[in-house]
Amino acid sequence: MIPLRDRRTVKRIRQLQQTLSDLTDEEMREQVMVLRGLSMKARKERLFALIAIAIRRTLGFEPFDEQLLGALAMSEGYTAQMQTGQANPYLARRDCEWMRPVYERLGFTVGVTEAKMVHREKMEAYRCDILYGANSEFGFDYLRDQLLVDAESQLQERPFFMLVDEADSILLDEAVTPMILSAAGEGADQNLLAADYFVGWLKSAEIQTLENGEDYSDLDEKVDYVVLKREKTAVLTALGQKHA
Repeated sequence: MIPLRDRRTVKRIRQLQQTLSDLTDEEMREQVMVLRGLSMKARKERLFALIAIAIRRTLGFEPFDEQLLGALAMSEGYTAQMQTGQANPYLARRDCEWMRPVYERLGFTVGVTEAKMVHREKMEAYRCDILYGANSEFGFDYLRDQLLVDAESQLQERPFFMLVDEADSILLDEAVTPMILSAAGEGADQNLLAADYFVGWLKSAEIQTLENGEDYSDLDEKVDYVVLKREKTAVLTALGQKHA
């Protein structure tokens, strides 16, 4: 159920479109610059109206009310179920290039992060106002940042706003798949080497799950960790914690 207040907000956005429709591109960019300094609540309706105008001028069509409603919901931190779609590196690049003229008409810079890029290219992309990318690439960029000693060379900063496409798949279905970044062992952190040695020395046992009511307390003093096959995870026993 869409709240009545959101429908009223869409109506006000449409009214603002009529008021602002005669602005030149330069005047629209000036409006956006002013709006950047305001709170999200104060600028939302006018910014959405300017974006709708830019889309019509650039792409030749008008955003549907339903699309504005979905955008409003996501801007407030909600999940919006729209038509089915996908999120992958090809579509990230395609959508970036498709929407680039709209963003640039309003004075925004836009980039995309891709696996084939060198660090300098990624740095330039991350400094854009709007950044596209597949979820896996954002994950690997994060892991690469953790390997850098110089904080100024790190790519990622706290985003002002993040929109996650296919949120149910990425945040639920794929969240159980670990992301591993392989790197050369030269100059490896001594803590990582110690942790690797420690894990290799531990004794383990495998069981299906802890949810079947069976008593596995005897394993606490026999092995260091238990692998739960159904949950695809592992837990340290009392003995393992003592050794750690």
